[in-house]
Amino acid sequence: MARPIVLIAPMVGIVVTCVEINQLGFCRVDGVGRLDLIFTQVVYWFCAIRIVHRGDGRVAIIRNGRPFRGVRAGRLLISRHIEHGVFGNSVVLLTEHDHRRGSFGLVLNKREFRGVVELDERRDDLRGFFVGRGGPVETREAVTMLYRAHLGPTPPHIAQITVPVVGDLPEGVRGCTFVDGGYGDMWRDADAAAGLLRENGAQTKDAIFVTGYAGWGRNQLDGEVRAGAWRLVDADADWIFPDIDDRADLWAQLTREAEEQAAPGAR
Repeated sequence: MARPIVLIAPMVGIVVTCVEINQLGFCRVDGVGRLDLIFTQVVYWFCAIRIVHRGDGRVAIIRNGRPFRGVRAGRLLISRHIEHGVFGNSVVLLTEHDHRRGSFGLVLNKREFRGVVELDERRDDLRGFFVGRGGPVETREAVTMLYRAHLGPTPPHIAQITVPVVGDLPEGVRGCTFVDGGYGDMWRDADAAAGLLRENGAQTKDAIFVTGYAGWGRNQLDGEVRAGAWRLVDADADWIFPDIDDRADLWAQLTREAEEQAAPGAR
């Protein structure tokens, strides 16, 4: 049965009535088409509650949580109950996690259609590789290349124009990030790196390029996992570079894998 609740933002006097709340905290906001950023931040700081948009008229009200067992770098986050936006049916490689400082990750299965426009006829070596949206942050300022480790270390002249991937990568995976500004044209440099991968025998499924990244603040990701917004699976190179034609299928495959691992009697 739907339970009406009231959220009051202290010192601001804004009251939002929510209905249709269920055990996962999803609700419909009455009379509010878009929650103002200021209101969201006030709720975050004073109530330790975040309001996450689902994109279908519903939002998730999630309390920032204590450290949640199993949330750590080197795992994959498989979204649940998120149907729209960059996190809708997404798979995220979590490369850094500290519940006190925050978390960093890269979405692996959302194609970057805007980036395709930027890959003009001068970007021949990138063609065929998956170019995706790594997250909602700095999508025009950073391109991260992930590739199979057997292709060798990043060549020195490429390493000089990149920065390391934030955090740690799983075994069998290497990577680096091209940034816009100060280092040159990030797409030109990424194209040159793709050419070197091809010279080392890389197939198009042996590497991916993603723009931007996903980030979480202090205690934020732990609260989302505790609320059931994400499933967790150990990351390995075969999940990051799957032998599938459409990366959109990766979410369904990993959802089944997570359910099997969570089943009673699973390994």
